[in-house]
Amino acid sequence: MDDLSFYGKYLFEQCTADVTRCTDELRRAAEELGDKYKDMHYFEITTSAMRKVLIEKGAFTEAELKAKMDEIRARFNVPDEMESPLKKA
Repeated sequence: MDDLSFYGKYLFEQCTADVTRCTDELRRAAEELGDKYKDMHYFEITTSAMRKVLIEKGAFTEAELKAKMDEIRARFNVPDEMESPLKKA
């Protein structure tokens, strides 16, 4: 099983174990974005909240996530999100 499948399965198991708790955790994490919330698109909010919850639950560390994202960016020649033309617009 590759890493993405593992994390997807982990998230699915966490959410289906207690759907209400998972929804509340994601909502809390989204609300904790503070002032950044209003400047983000829906999927940025959702992804940021999911990232925070998975790190809190120990699915992976910040360093592991950064290493995986660097690997993916290099493999597919994708710029860092802050280098994205969408972020610069």
